[in-house]
Amino acid sequence: VTLKDVAECAQVSLATVDRVLHEREGVSAKARQRVKDAIHELGFGQLPSRLRIKIRGRLRLLFLLPKLDTGFVRQMVDDIQRAKQAVPDVEIVAELRRVRLLDGNELIDALRSVRPGTYQGVGLFAFDAPGVRAAIDETIERGVPVVTLVSDIPSSRRRNFVGIDNMAAGRTAGRLMGKFLRGVSGEIGVLTGNMHIRDHLERQLGFRQVIGAHYRDLKLLPEVEGDSVSARNRSLVIDLIRDHPRLVGLYAIGGGNSGVVSALREMNPLTRPVVILHELTHDARKGLTEELIDAVIAQKTGHMARSAVRLLTAAALNEDPNPEQERIGIDVYVAENMP
Repeated sequence: VTLKDVAECAQVSLATVDRVLHEREGVSAKARQRVKDAIHELGFGQLPSRLRIKIRGRLRLLFLLPKLDTGFVRQMVDDIQRAKQAVPDVEIVAELRRVRLLDGNELIDALRSVRPGTYQGVGLFAFDAPGVRAAIDETIERGVPVVTLVSDIPSSRRRNFVGIDNMAAGRTAGRLMGKFLRGVSGEIGVLTGNMHIRDHLERQLGFRQVIGAHYRDLKLLPEVEGDSVSARNRSLVIDLIRDHPRLVGLYAIGGGNSGVVSALREMNPLTRPVVILHELTHDARKGLTEELIDAVIAQKTGHMARSAVRLLTAAALNEDPNPEQERIGIDVYVAENMP
C-alpha cells in the first residue's frame, strides 16, 4: 500500500495525505478523518495514538501577545504553538498576532477586527488602558469567547483568567526579600514594567504589603518603570546602584531580565543587593548560576498555553472546563533547584 493508494481511497490529494501524516494545518476535519479511515482500511502502517482519535471539529483561535523581545514572551509564543494538541479530538489552528502595549489602541483595534466567522476564541495579554475592557466585552457580545493571559482585567466579561495570583506572587517576593535580608537595614529598589499592566501593579502592591508590615528596617524606594525593555532596565539598575549606596535589595517585576543581569554583572558592586526576578528565562538562569540573582518567581508558560486552548475550546463548544486542571501555580527557583 502506498500514499497514492491512501489518497485515492480517501478521495484527497497526495499533499493532503502528507499534511495529515505530519500533523500540518490546511486540512479540513472531514478530509483529515477520511485519510485516517483510509489508512486503517488499507492497513497502511499504524498512526500515532493521538492521530487515531476521531476529530469532532476545527477551531481557529487568535492569540494577541505583546510586541516585546523578552524571553518570557518568546517562550509563550513557542508554547502556544505546541498547545494546539491540548485537546486531542479537536483540530486547533492557533494564530498569533503581536501588538504594542503603549496605550491600548493596537489591542483595541485587533479585538474590534475579530469576527465569529473567522475566529472561535481569543486569548490576550490584558493591558488595562481606557477602551480595552469595552473592546473585550464587545468581542464577547459578537459571540467570540475571550480569555486573558498573564495579566487580567477582572471587570471585563472575559471568560477566564489564565495566570498566577499576582498579589500572592508579590507577597512571596516580599517574604523572600525580608528573610534574605533579616537583620539588615537599607533601601530596596523596585523595577516595574508598565503600571497599566495589572499583573505588574498587583505584584508591586503585594510586595509593598509584606515589606511595609513585617520588615520596617527596609525602606522601599519609589518604583521605576522600564517597560520590560532590556536596555532600559539595564540603565535603570545602573542608576539605582550608583545613586543609592544603601541599596540592599532589588525586586524586578516585569520582563527584560537580560538588562537587569547585564547591569549587575557590569557594576559588580562591593556589596551586592539581594535580587528577585520574575520568570525563569535564559538570562534569569544565568543570573542564578553566577550568583547575581537570588531567587526567581515563575509561572509555567506551557501550562498557561495549554490551559488557554482548553478553556477557549470548552467555551466555543459550550462545555464545562475542569477548574483544577487550569489552576496555574507559583514556582520559586534558586540556583539549587533550577529544572
